[in-house]
Amino acid sequence: MKKNIIKSSIMGFAFITLCSTASFAQKVDAGTGKVITKLPIGDGCDGAVFDASLKNIYTANGDGTMTIIHEDSKDKFTVTANIPTKKGARTLTLDGQTHKLYLPTANFEPSTGKGRAKMIAGTFQVLVIDKE
Repeated sequence: MKKNIIKSSIMGFAFITLCSTASFAQKVDAGTGKVITKLPIGDGCDGAVFDASLKNIYTANGDGTMTIIHEDSKDKFTVTANIPTKKGARTLTLDGQTHKLYLPTANFEPSTGKGRAKMIAGTFQVLVIDKE
């Protein structure tokens, strides 16, 4: 099972997103490894980022959604939104100054049921999501 780990040494926690058959994120105590909370996210997450100034975790989900998880307090996290993106946009990066998110994707051929669908040549694109 593929895992993405966001670790905050300042806050003393790690957030782990699990994809494959499990579509959830876990907050884990970075010192003990104890699972503190488990939150639902979209299917097929291959990327997650933490915006420390906004206290938001963003997960890019291959099902065509992006989940936003807000840190309400040290011990409380809440899923605040599941935003539609584009099927296949499962990785992302964050510009920490502008808070813009960038999700690469493309158009894909119909799935054959074996592995990931094949990207259609010349359709690569980057989705830009602005907090405004």
